[in-house]
Amino acid sequence: MLTENDDLESLLTALRDANPVIRARAADALGGLHDKRAIKPLLEALRDAEWTVRSSATVALVCLGALVSVDDLVPFLQSDDSESRWRAVWILGATQDQHRRAVELLEAALNDKDSEVRYRAAHALANLAPDRAVERLIVMLSDEDSLVRWEAAGLLHDIGDGRAIEPLIQALTDPNSDVRFHAAMALGKIGDERALPALLRVWQHDAGETLTGHRVRDAAGEALQEIKKRRHSCCS
Repeated sequence: MLTENDDLESLLTALRDANPVIRARAADALGGLHDKRAIKPLLEALRDAEWTVRSSATVALVCLGALVSVDDLVPFLQSDDSESRWRAVWILGATQDQHRRAVELLEAALNDKDSEVRYRAAHALANLAPDRAVERLIVMLSDEDSLVRWEAAGLLHDIGDGRAIEPLIQALTDPNSDVRFHAAMALGKIGDERALPALLRVWQHDAGETLTGHRVRDAAGEALQEIKKRRHSCCS
């Protein structure tokens, strides 16, 4: 089995092997070497005919993100193939050392016609530039795809910025239970009392469940407790 202990040349040779299992394992191992010479071959592997090889190359490039040139990803971001675009967006989120350029490209990807690209761009932007991401995530609470709305609400929970209060209150009426669940959780973390009436209505009347079986009303109940706890701590 190929491992990170194999030398670079052996792994690069294995990355061109006829067996896709060997190519995928080589890509996995290259991700742990932290050697810039692996970048170009791994970028080429993003175009491999086998899904497993492309996936392994993507993860490897994410691990090597600080070594990846943002400009090397631009052709993938401009591809007609949506998979190439979302893989590039995922890698782009790991390029911490080229922050400004990466953020600009991620913001452009938020307008991609493919929801998978938008979803991954939102996640990457929130990781790289959370303060700058807030306004864009608020807009994405109205995305046509429920998965994107769900991700936006979850990321706004992680960031915990008060600018999202009113849009998150509106998201409590979203037709998708997962979106409502994450909106309630986000409101609880932010802790603004303006959300109390809407959260109370959800706790009393929302019978929805997430795809994983969590009840929306339970999230609203937890949020109510968090906000009230914060109010009591401020007053004591």
